[in-house]
Amino acid sequence: MKVLVATDGSANADSALDSIIEMPWPADTQFRVVSIVESLHAKLDALFIGGLGEMSRKAQTAYSADLKNVLAESKAKLAAKYGQDAVSSEFLDGEPSEQIISVGRTWGADLIVLGGHNSSADGWYGCVRGVATHAPCSIQIVHHDSSGSLVKKEANHESPDITRLLLSISTPADAELIAATVLNRTWPDQSRVQVLTVVAPFHENTRFAQTKDWQDVAEKVETAAKEQAEQLVATTAKKLEEKFGVKNVTYHVLQGNARSLILQVAQDWGSDLILMGAHSKDKTLLERLLGSTAASIVLNTPCSVELVKQK
Repeated sequence: MKVLVATDGSANADSALDSIIEMPWPADTQFRVVSIVESLHAKLDALFIGGLGEMSRKAQTAYSADLKNVLAESKAKLAAKYGQDAVSSEFLDGEPSEQIISVGRTWGADLIVLGGHNSSADGWYGCVRGVATHAPCSIQIVHHDSSGSLVKKEANHESPDITRLLLSISTPADAELIAATVLNRTWPDQSRVQVLTVVAPFHENTRFAQTKDWQDVAEKVETAAKEQAEQLVATTAKKLEEKFGVKNVTYHVLQGNARSLILQVAQDWGSDLILMGAHSKDKTLLERLLGSTAASIVLNTPCSVELVKQK
């Protein structure tokens, strides 16, 4: 397995690195850590008539030096845990999301790990969104503030060492890909899994939706959709029981707004990681997806989120 992690020295990036170090990985896993320096002096010069000249160039030099130190420290942390031969690093110039995607593609990464951001302007709609939309593999977004999960576990008198994985599935292809990802990866011994799918109401708030014929159709459609969803989560859970144990795997079907319900379950259950599908190769469709449910989950949940894509 190949894991790519990008770092810029922020608390979010440090959390992403820590999450990798704390998580068990297959014995042959290779890690690559990258830092990308942007041409900030050009942006600074553009803000002032005549530019800042030598001052902006010195700032750029200092910025690059700091990032190189961050990269070296991050590589050393990973090497201390997994060995020098398992870790490589790369320092790059350019636009961060483009460079991360490029390295992920040329290196053949199986997973890209990034620190999340509390600001949509700085994070999701910038580098994180760009990588999530166009990455050639799965991407995991790690939030710095994940204390909500720990508080929930302590309130339930549970060990903080328990890792809780929430699998949000929507289609059979989705479920198969996410289940395969979880089954092929190493997890802490004390791990619990919840498989969840949300069925959207068919009954629309329109004038003809109030007629009895329409309501009968809506009821039949919703019943059929729920039956299919129940079969899907049960089948997916069955695949996971052998790895995690029957008592550690649960599954549910809920009806309503997917964004709200996934966030609510994650919060109430104290999830450590939400795994969602993002397997479409159609970038336009994927961008539409990431502009709604996935974006809302990433921006509003305190736990980490992994968007699972077919490599």
